Amino acid sequence: MACAFSSLFCAIQKYRKHFAIIGCGATANWKNYAKQTFSKILGSPLNVLTVFRDEKSIEVIRNYGIKKDCHIAPDLAFISGFKENLSENTNTLGLCLASPNTIFYYVKNKACSSVKDCRKKIIKDLFEKISSSKKANILIFCNGNPEDYRFSKNIYQLAKKRFSEETLLLAPRPKSVKEFEKIIEKTGCIYSYRMHAAILASLKNIPLELARWDSKTDELDLRSENIKKMIYDAEKLKEKITDLINK
Repeated sequence: MACAFSSLFCAIQKYRKHFAIIGCGATANWKNYAKQTFSKILGSPLNVLTVFRDEKSIEVIRNYGIKKDCHIAPDLAFISGFKENLSENTNTLGLCLASPNTIFYYVKNKACSSVKDCRKKIIKDLFEKISSSKKANILIFCNGNPEDYRFSKNIYQLAKKRFSEETLLLAPRPKSVKEFEKIIEKTGCIYSYRMHAAILASLKNIPLELARWDSKTDELDLRSENIKKMIYDAEKLKEKITDLINK
């Protein structure tokens, strides 16, 4: 995270263009360098808009001592709105995975003592889902992150040894949002470690369960009545961003 912030800050200093921070999240485990660099980014006079995904993220940066005015708006994935579920594979459980390194970095309440411990807990969780599933097929996939895909392949190989009677499938790594959506449409329900898989599934009315491993997943309310509001708020944010770009 510190490297990403440092690269972003260097780009701001180099190009001296106005910018906006959109759809950002913050967690309580950043090191001092990351906190300081993020504070410089938000405090830059070139920053015209800062939007966080949830109240928890703003609470975190306030605890870091960052006083920048911020707004809250849902993830821009919601601007796609409700879509018809084209899935004909209602007998398929989709498992969207995230790597243990990612989970360990963001995990709340120090639920894992190490990456290795995190990996063991994820595998135990996934195997319990496979064991208890009444679906005929299990589709393992990721959101496109290369590290997530490597872990997905690893889980697929381990699961094939343990669940030989199951119809286990591994989706190719998606390289675009459309490819990601097509994978989701192949499922009848989803268990996801990634937020965007859950959002896209909810917009397609595909039953889902989101693994609760950090503040952003805790804050995400995907009940249908709340989704309508998030679609509306995301559209308003899109309009605001468009206005800023066109100025």
